[in-house]
Amino acid sequence: MMNKECRTQRATRWQLICLQVLCMLWCLTWASRPALAQQGAAPEAVKAAFLYHFGSFIDWPQPAKPSNAFEIAVLGDEAVFSALQHIAQEKQVKGRPLNVRRVDRLDDLGAPQIVFVGENHQKQLARLADRTRSKSMLLVSDAENGLRQGAAINFLLREQKVRFEVSIPAAERAGLGMSSRLLNVAFRVEKTGLYQRAIETRYAAICVRVACRRRGWAS
Repeated sequence: MMNKECRTQRATRWQLICLQVLCMLWCLTWASRPALAQQGAAPEAVKAAFLYHFGSFIDWPQPAKPSNAFEIAVLGDEAVFSALQHIAQEKQVKGRPLNVRRVDRLDDLGAPQIVFVGENHQKQLARLADRTRSKSMLLVSDAENGLRQGAAINFLLREQKVRFEVSIPAAERAGLGMSSRLLNVAFRVEKTGLYQRAIETRYAAICVRVACRRRGWAS
């Protein structure tokens, strides 16, 4: 049992390292740019790289046309917006062109797949959560209480590294599923909602099987 837990912990650490390496490879592209570099990769560049990679670890509804662009809207963070623009020049998300758009007003939000709310626009986060509910939009914030206000993913700065926490209930309300690989590398995961009920159902089934075997009802 202990060996299995150790292997699981080692696998989780390697998954985190691999995701961070992918992000750092992108950040190194901009390391020579003063606006983004601070003795290496700036936090804004790392956040932009994470936002790009989130697109590949979310179960999205099928687009009306596969050729339609995958869109990330940025509200209130010019540095993250600029870093994402560099990524969009060369990369796609699940075979779709990547379009990055800056948003100044909620009325101009449109229908992006990912909405990133910068630190300076935290006051609009709760309104955005209500507006994006059940619309298949991934709401990402950069606030200490981002998940409490309705974001599905929230950035954190821990030990001088950009990390993120995840709310599965918020993703479920938006009609989105999250890859287990994404959950494994998150700093913290809120596991209530359908995900938690699935775990509880599986655990209950295991308990029933164990009880049956003890009573000799099953081989």
